[in-house]
Amino acid sequence: MRKTLKPLKPSHRSLALGIGLAILCIAGALTIYSIEFTSSASAAVGQSSCGTVYVRIGDTTPTNVNANMIEDCFWRAYVTCQPGQSLTYQQTGIDAGTIRDFTLVKRGRYCQITDQMRPYTIVGPGTHHVDFYICSGMYRDYYGLHIQDCEEDGDILVPARHPHIVPLPIHSAPVKPSL
Repeated sequence: MRKTLKPLKPSHRSLALGIGLAILCIAGALTIYSIEFTSSASAAVGQSSCGTVYVRIGDTTPTNVNANMIEDCFWRAYVTCQPGQSLTYQQTGIDAGTIRDFTLVKRGRYCQITDQMRPYTIVGPGTHHVDFYICSGMYRDYYGLHIQDCEEDGDILVPARHPHIVPLPIHSAPVKPSL
């Protein structure tokens, strides 16, 4: 036995039309988000790196002489919002360290910085993980690049290299001047 569909009542037609429009709006929004996300992800895949700044844990000066050039590159990319540009900041110790990959991503009219943080140790497999954060912004001063509000990772300073400054040792007690 074949059933035929009955026409909708006028009050049900407007409800069906409203639901249909809502579904189309949601589908359109998801399509736009998907296109934006895909283009951001593909920009990150084809990214261009400004380089890596190396700092020993407990030190405040980069070990590589081209650190300022690398930071200049990333700062210019941030100011002009060049998606896909990245800077790697590696803090190294004897048996452990942290690698942070900062990458620029364009979101609408704004430029965001992503922070992919990977701690590492020589302990072995199962001890490594990757954390991913979105940072609120960045500014630059004499001390280096200040990458701000990276969620749980907080604020990160990528220090500038100042060859004319000799780092002073950290003293646990105040130093008394000699007479």
